[in-house]
Amino acid sequence: MAQIGLTIGVAGGAAKLSISLFSIAAAIGTAGVEVRAFASNASSLAQVLTNLSDALVTKEPISPKAKTIADGLITLCQTILDDSSNLLKRLRPLVELTGSAQKRFILRIRWVFEKSKFATHLQSLEALKSTLSLLIGTVNYSDGVASNRPRDIQISLRLQLQNVASEEIQNSNRVHQNVSRLMQRESPLLTGNPLKESRESQPLKLRRIPDDSINGEEDESQSVDPGLDSLSLEPSEVEKSIIVHSKNVENEEEVEREFGIEELDIVTPYLEISLLQQRTIQFATLVLRAEEDRATADDINAPNDQGSSNSQDGTRLSNPPPPQSHMEHMNGTVIYNSGNPESLDQQQSVASSETASVAAENVPTTKAEVTNVAYGSLLFTDARGTRYTLPLSDCKTWEGMVNILREIYTSDDYWGYELKSEVEKRNKSGLKLGLQPFILLGGRDYAIILPRHWTSIVHSAYSVTMRFDDPRLNTVPDPRVEELQRFDDPRLNAVPDPRVEGLQKSDDPHIKALTRVKGLQGLVAKVRLWDKLVKKRRDAD
Repeated sequence: MAQIGLTIGVAGGAAKLSISLFSIAAAIGTAGVEVRAFASNASSLAQVLTNLSDALVTKEPISPKAKTIADGLITLCQTILDDSSNLLKRLRPLVELTGSAQKRFILRIRWVFEKSKFATHLQSLEALKSTLSLLIGTVNYSDGVASNRPRDIQISLRLQLQNVASEEIQNSNRVHQNVSRLMQRESPLLTGNPLKESRESQPLKLRRIPDDSINGEEDESQSVDPGLDSLSLEPSEVEKSIIVHSKNVENEEEVEREFGIEELDIVTPYLEISLLQQRTIQFATLVLRAEEDRATADDINAPNDQGSSNSQDGTRLSNPPPPQSHMEHMNGTVIYNSGNPESLDQQQSVASSETASVAAENVPTTKAEVTNVAYGSLLFTDARGTRYTLPLSDCKTWEGMVNILREIYTSDDYWGYELKSEVEKRNKSGLKLGLQPFILLGGRDYAIILPRHWTSIVHSAYSVTMRFDDPRLNTVPDPRVEELQRFDDPRLNAVPDPRVEGLQKSDDPHIKALTRVKGLQGLVAKVRLWDKLVKKRRDAD
């Protein structure tokens, strides 16, 4: 991409210029404050341009609008840096200490007249840096949304973009004011300019977007001051707010007569920066609005609306394959990391049915108190005895839990063709598969949870165990009857009796004596059993 090479070249030039300017500032002495400030900004501009080149490399494909804005910003950076380099050549004798003392004195006097231009370029560099930062944030946010990154990362990118955009709006207002003052000072003919005080002094109107969600509902009736949550700028206002006069388009003498100024190397960059600032703000606004519109469309095409969902993409014949499971084993517990928390039902809705169970009476009647849902976790044990720690934000709704169950049970043994179930999916051939009949047991009491009550029951640190009706699909015993299934012969029990185990740990002397008696009784029973076996053997002989 041409922008990448140009960006890297301008960044290198800015870094070299900053080093030279620091030397000139040291030669000028205390009068070179503006040079030192400009050198510092040139150095930081080089870093911002490097970040932009990295974003252009790693975030392919880039929006054409972003490329156009980047070209304009890079060209402006090159223009300002070239003009500063020309000034640097005129001030070079101060560093090289060549010529007579009278010549160096003349150079110092020249600097007094040239420092106003440096101060102007300094403000231009600051505006360019903030605009480039907003462009980088917009590109990063667009890439995060397009690549379906986890929701917390998208929220973080959105907040960063909103903060940078709010600062950029304030910087844009300041540039408007500087351009207006500069042009009105140079020519009295600017009284009819669109940048008159009554217009540019009004802050841009912003639209509040909640910070806690990407798909937050917007309050259109609420207007806030610059620097808050998000932004809204009408495209018509962007294009009509500033008129740019370029040397390449118009005759320079005509522009001088119109504006009453001798040079355009100060005013023109200001005008172009102001226009590019507002175009970048408009681009960021459109990106944020596009994501909101997409989220609204997803909410409209909710599950159980197959017609609306299919109309979204008429060329798709079947669902894409289920997302790859992202699970890591840690200390014997599977940590589940969902790469795409959205339910597949939003792509191709399937009919759902409620599991008929007489145990529905065991469903808790009170809703669980849900606190800190976004950062909680759910303890889930599947029919194979594998334990999972699931982020509660991914499974707080039944649709999210269905998506997780699809990723956990990938074997065909757990699915049946045209099987009506609470969890369904499509195979590569487009046939509908249903998960084998199952029940979900919640809490320590192992109460049966019906899918329609899922959202009102699950909460942070809640434990859920899954069991299939087909015993062949369960590789671990049922936790509800595990403690009740005990044989009279202690040799047939793989684990000790919890009732006796509790007695053995008691400090009560009476219970200890009773335990010893029970132990003797067990020994006597074993001896009697041995006697019976010996007697049978003798009779057989």
